[in-house]
Amino acid sequence: FILGVISCMVIVPAEPVAAAQASAEFELTPILPKNQLPQVRSHFSLNVRPQQVQALQVVVTNLTDHKLTVYQSTGNAFTKTNGDISTKHPQAGEAFKADSSLKYPFVNSFRISGPKKLTLMPHEHVTVTGSFIGNVDLRFAGLIMGGWNFTTQHDHERVATNQSMWVDLHVTKHIQPNIILQGVTVANNDHHEKLVARIQNPLPGLFHGFINATVINDKKQIVSQVEYPQMQIAPNSNFDLYVLASGVHLQSGKYTLKVDAENALSKQQWHLARQLTIAKNGHRQAVTADNKQIGRASC
Repeated sequence: FILGVISCMVIVPAEPVAAAQASAEFELTPILPKNQLPQVRSHFSLNVRPQQVQALQVVVTNLTDHKLTVYQSTGNAFTKTNGDISTKHPQAGEAFKADSSLKYPFVNSFRISGPKKLTLMPHEHVTVTGSFIGNVDLRFAGLIMGGWNFTTQHDHERVATNQSMWVDLHVTKHIQPNIILQGVTVANNDHHEKLVARIQNPLPGLFHGFINATVINDKKQIVSQVEYPQMQIAPNSNFDLYVLASGVHLQSGKYTLKVDAENALSKQQWHLARQLTIAKNGHRQAVTADNKQIGRASC
């Protein structure tokens, strides 16, 4: 959804940055504006306002001794399986479904200026510009997150070099995330049994912290524990979380899945649970889960 009118454009005075991202072929250096969060130096993390446009600049440097072609694109931030954030296009076979809570995708809020194909001579550097176009409602508050992506592709090679300059747009104020356990299924991949929880963050806030998953049988015995100490969940996203420890096989019966999470910055906690019934049919398994989520968030 894009508003028909953008009220004004703000070009914020910028200053060079010491931190840069480099691959074997090219380097990206963001030119950080005055409204950059001071604790972040390697990518854009800005406080912005609705319906105000802001230009951003990145210096792209060819590190090679030959001519290099670099392609620019944009990507929404999404959460990969088991909790990691990416802004690149999901790979084939990757479980991905855009979350219904995402109102302002980054790709609709950021525009690349000029040609998207860059040709750099050996060791040449160019400055490219993109803009947050301010297309959000005045009542919106939260994080719009995505990537300004740069890719090289050689005609004689299948492997491409990819780098993403993350762009975090903090609109109006910072919003805390929320963790919801949407459902549980059993997956049988390569003869390995997997209990898969679908986790959702329906709010425009970033989660960074730990998630622990515990499976308890009907005798109150712990049969599996899985810890994810460095979990990242993008705003307004959902993903699959494997909640069964490697080598554990569940027999038919009733179980309780407990998911405990803590956001490292705010220390907000979530204690969620779901009653499960495992039923086997030959070599296949099926899981039915109580649709009523047990547990809640706590501060």
